[in-house]
Amino acid sequence: MNWVDRRFARERNLNDIAEVWADLCVAMRSAVASLNEHYRKDDLPVAIMQTERSSHFQIQVPAKAGQSIRIDVNLDGRNITAAYTNGHNNTRLHIDADHESAYLKHGETRCDPDEASRRILERVFFPETAGGPRSTVII
Repeated sequence: MNWVDRRFARERNLNDIAEVWADLCVAMRSAVASLNEHYRKDDLPVAIMQTERSSHFQIQVPAKAGQSIRIDVNLDGRNITAAYTNGHNNTRLHIDADHESAYLKHGETRCDPDEASRRILERVFFPETAGGPRSTVII
């Protein structure tokens, strides 16, 4: 495969944005289900309201104490932004492609949908503690 073939394949793969988005939605649903099963059994469950056919979904996180958190995840072209109502900085992902496939990127790092879901959810559920390892779930 020469550079022209690779370029053409990359451009064709960039048409797979809907598939990459759907894969992220599945990974987010799976992560939320696991969070509810392992960490929220005795609390109000985390709810995810979305559909793979939409370019937006919300995650509602009932707080154990204090104000609940909402995470709004939006697809705009090839950019995905997760915005948090608790003041966390937004998480930004980008859909890119090479000659083999379309994929998610966080900064310059290529990541699979599971890793992307971790980058969106982890800061809310497992924030880093000063001078130590990650704390247990706090929300």
